[in-house]
Amino acid sequence: MRREPRPRNMSEAQIVDWFMETAVEQPKLPGPEYKDLPGNCVIPDLEIDDNGYRVVQSVPRADGSKSCTRFHKLRYAVVNGISVWSKELDGWVIGHDCDVPSCCQITHLKKISHSQNMADMKRRGRSKARLDRYDGRRKGAGGIMAKREINALFHKIVLSTLGLPVNHGIETPCGDSDSVDELLSPSGT
Repeated sequence: MRREPRPRNMSEAQIVDWFMETAVEQPKLPGPEYKDLPGNCVIPDLEIDDNGYRVVQSVPRADGSKSCTRFHKLRYAVVNGISVWSKELDGWVIGHDCDVPSCCQITHLKKISHSQNMADMKRRGRSKARLDRYDGRRKGAGGIMAKREINALFHKIVLSTLGLPVNHGIETPCGDSDSVDELLSPSGT
């Protein structure tokens, strides 16, 4: 349920308060890595970008201009008494201990470097490439699986139907010489 449009000329803190009024709690993901994480996820009612993050439009900058930003980053900044545009956040990302990009629960957010975020992403198996293999999202391809993945899947189905081994490298019709299982593995390796 949408409410009236957000009033103009709000401060960063007012914007956060405005959207937190209608945010909803959602249970954490199941799994041992989330067991000790305090609180449920909190999801604001905002549009979602291509990576699953909630974005807020028209956030004021010091020079008077306005820009959009991810809501979890704005909330982290406000709770910590800094501007989302401050130099204190330059070169840093706001990561999610809960692995839910839409979450803005402050106890789930942490300021980390890009390389720490990438290592955490790999360690926890939440890479975009891995997720893309499950839901078919491909950046720039409008939700279409890559041609070589479709060919590999086709060959795996045909070979397994014929009772032939599918774990060996094969020449796919698109010319890629990759193992079918390697192309279709959840880890992306």
